[in-house]
Amino acid sequence: MEHTSIDEVRASMKAFIESADGRTPSRDDALVWCGAVGSNDSTSDDVTLLLQVIRKMYSSVTASEQTTQLSEPFLLGFPQAAVSIIYERFPKHDALMAELITVLNVTATSVASLTICLTTSLEALLLNLVLSNVDFIDTIAGTVVMLDLLDLLAKLSHVETARKRVFSDSRFTRFINYVSASIIEEISTTNTFVDLLFEEQSKDPQDSRDLADFQSVFLHNTDAQYKLLTYQRLCGCAYVVSLSSDKVANIIASTRIPALSFELVSKIIEISSLGVMQVSKELAGPLHSLNKTLAGALAVVISLLRSKHNLKVMRHYDFLPLVVELLRLYSHDEHESIISNEICSFSCMLLSSLSAFSKQFAERMYQMHVLSLLVDVISICVIDELVVVFRSAMSSLVDLSNTLRGTFGFSRMKPLIEDLQAHTVPPCTDITDLVNKLVDSFSHYVDDDESVLYFAEFVQLYTSGSVAYDFVRHAMLAANVSQLLLDSCSSDKLVIAVKTRCMHALAKLLRVKTPSADELLVLIPKVLSFTPTFMKTCVKKAEDPYTDLTNEHRSSIPMRNLPYEYRKCVSACKEVLEVLGHAEGRNKIKYTMYSMLFTGTVFMIVYVIVLLFPNTFKRPYFDQ
Repeated sequence: MEHTSIDEVRASMKAFIESADGRTPSRDDALVWCGAVGSNDSTSDDVTLLLQVIRKMYSSVTASEQTTQLSEPFLLGFPQAAVSIIYERFPKHDALMAELITVLNVTATSVASLTICLTTSLEALLLNLVLSNVDFIDTIAGTVVMLDLLDLLAKLSHVETARKRVFSDSRFTRFINYVSASIIEEISTTNTFVDLLFEEQSKDPQDSRDLADFQSVFLHNTDAQYKLLTYQRLCGCAYVVSLSSDKVANIIASTRIPALSFELVSKIIEISSLGVMQVSKELAGPLHSLNKTLAGALAVVISLLRSKHNLKVMRHYDFLPLVVELLRLYSHDEHESIISNEICSFSCMLLSSLSAFSKQFAERMYQMHVLSLLVDVISICVIDELVVVFRSAMSSLVDLSNTLRGTFGFSRMKPLIEDLQAHTVPPCTDITDLVNKLVDSFSHYVDDDESVLYFAEFVQLYTSGSVAYDFVRHAMLAANVSQLLLDSCSSDKLVIAVKTRCMHALAKLLRVKTPSADELLVLIPKVLSFTPTFMKTCVKKAEDPYTDLTNEHRSSIPMRNLPYEYRKCVSACKEVLEVLGHAEGRNKIKYTMYSMLFTGTVFMIVYVIVLLFPNTFKRPYFDQ
């Protein structure tokens, strides 16, 4: 084995590549092949053969549907050897470098394989020969190699070592800035961007790196350009990398990525205003590309705005008017708008992020009538496909209202309600009309956990005021909101945390000073008949909550401590009964404490009077 010549090794590797039995090389073969290719007698063609061996092995694993397991090439050390050989012996061989990037991206399908592959040689290769090599970046710009490089970087962000050594390096920052600046320059002309949207790709990127074609060096194919895909992958890479840690997110926020996102969103709004794209079957492809690009731009901004620090770093980019314009485009022409449901949902999320971190942003949103705009979006949601839009818009409405109330006090709620009525399209005549708009949409999603949760939060928020806000409570009761909340509590499709929120909302909703005849004779008796029974059920489940976990596992709302959640629901039920004066809702501890306080106060007053006027209370017979 020690005397195997390089020609014999080449023949052995070619025989393996051309074989059809799907076998895996032995460890001895792996040592011999890697050693021979790493020797001084080998050429770049031998490294190509080694990469083709990796592709052949990966193809066999894919055929057997075992891609979730740790790939055999990594266990046998083929990728590690290829990285080391190319870095040490062929550092200026762009074709080998490009092929290596794609092979690593396609075959590294798990964090374990990435961790094994991330040697010091790969770190040095990425930082010294790829990310800081402007000529190489220009060579692969817009090709499938650039797509694979961005995908590989996104995957490496899951490895802690890469976050510390690769993404914290200034060369990674320069790479992101260089690529972002190039894209910003490319899309500076609106016509150029529109042409990219309408450009039909001559070849699918998956075909450009077909791993079943073992006889060709597929990455020499740089004719096919995927510029729009490069924009999308760059935003996707930045999104995944920024989610890996707060430190890396801060690094991404300081690059040109926010500027790129700002330019992409601005261009798409400009395209929409020019009317060059309409909703039709013929334009389904360009519209899909447009919305996919826009989704990536918004998603990366949302991921960066997880910290207030990044909001300060990105203060030069005013995303608020752009997001508001996207919502207007969606809400005012929902059937013909080029803005997709996903984009509307992302826009609402971005509004929530901005309002949560900055009171100034919340005040600007109020002045721009964003609240009424969100109501317009909610009123559109009347089919199952729009449930995600309903969730996002209702959540954003609650978040923004909460921020405004916290900033200006609850006295500000009446102006908020007036703003909601006056600036919806068409304007609402009164509070009842406004509530009916929201209830009509909500009634289509009463079986969805998050929709019910956000609607209950909205009801609780807008009915938490003093007696002066009884007009809101009366309007909601007239719109049958109490019955909808009761139906949610009795539903088997909702988790207990949502039902608890519904009970809290009911407690605020029923706190009317002078109930009407219908409320007194119809609505309140329904609540009184349902709540005690529901409370007893929660008490039983608090003792044994794991009898039926079907709904809890299906829900998107996390449920960590079920006994505690059921006890919280019992407390919420008691709150409802206490508001209605029911005996089971009486808080015995609170009433005992109040009684003790009252009794003690009376005794103290009597004692002080006796001390001040002792002669008045003299007993004539005993005190002579």
